[in-house]
Amino acid sequence: MDVNHVSLMSEPANRIELSGPAGKAEIAAGDAVSVRVHFASPCEEVAAEFLQSRYFNYLQPFKYDGKTNAIALKPLDGTRRVWGADLKIEKSCACKARSVYVRATALGGGLDRPLYGNFAVPFKGE
Repeated sequence: MDVNHVSLMSEPANRIELSGPAGKAEIAAGDAVSVRVHFASPCEEVAAEFLQSRYFNYLQPFKYDGKTNAIALKPLDGTRRVWGADLKIEKSCACKARSVYVRATALGGGLDRPLYGNFAVPFKGE
């Protein structure tokens, strides 16, 4: 294999950053999580959906508050390229690490396809 050019970047322009409580090895009911979505170009609106992987190649809704799996994100900067929300997990599940996903969809700019990200830590069941 011949390589003429290799370029490394610290962060991709379009990405999802998900984080749970600092210093905890798992996320449980009552914990606060943070969702941040970065786009290379401005967006009009951004919606995020929580999904859970139960079976091979099958994502089902994960109702983080017991009622819904979706949330409208708010712009966090004046350029409308960084969107986010801080929310509380009201209802948890017994989920392995990297099995709870967030799908972010931009409307009016940004990307023409959704971005996916997953939590690196497990969720503790009730």
